[in-house]
Amino acid sequence: MAMRHWAMILALGLLPGCADFPEVEAALAAEGTPSAFPALLPMDTLLDRADSVTISADIGAGVSDRVAALRRKADRLRGPVLSRSERRRLQQAAARHAQ
Repeated sequence: MAMRHWAMILALGLLPGCADFPEVEAALAAEGTPSAFPALLPMDTLLDRADSVTISADIGAGVSDRVAALRRKADRLRGPVLSRSERRRLQQAAARHAQ
């Protein structure tokens, strides 16, 4: 009898998967047809194009600011996660529970 209940619960749980979601369908219709994946190019072609690209001063400054912010964030993440007192408390608790 319990197995029958589980089967019923499972069937009821799967029913929403058959439902229509107008919001999702409308969003997909607004996007139009999905575009194809971009063509893969040889590395030499990309490097040749990179030499001819110029970056404006505004974009360059924005990128430099972002790079600096990411480096500061990385420096903060390299630091210790626990303070010395937290580490000591954790080690003491682990030692108590290991006995």
